[in-house]
Amino acid sequence: TLGHAKLPPERYLSNLWETPLPKNSRVNVQLSIANTRVVFDRPPADTLPLADYNFSAVFRCLSVENIIEVLCAIYAERKILLVTAHSSLLTPVAEALLSFIFP
Repeated sequence: TLGHAKLPPERYLSNLWETPLPKNSRVNVQLSIANTRVVFDRPPADTLPLADYNFSAVFRCLSVENIIEVLCAIYAERKILLVTAHSSLLTPVAEALLSFIFP
């Protein structure tokens, strides 16, 4: 916590803001803030980042034709409205659809 810190919290945020992103040749950058180590990771250049999305929900909720249609709309930067009777599925399906287009 910052309660025992000798510097004001703004100084720690300033250091965090000035921390560079890892370069492509490095896997991570480490920064110490108030005796706590913060690590910024970047996936290796030849791999996709890890995705922890439930792709099966997309295929359970949409047909393959509808998935293709939604992806085409995403690529064309069209507006998309997702509607469901089960609100708990809305975010996982939307995140999974967006992860299909990375990178």
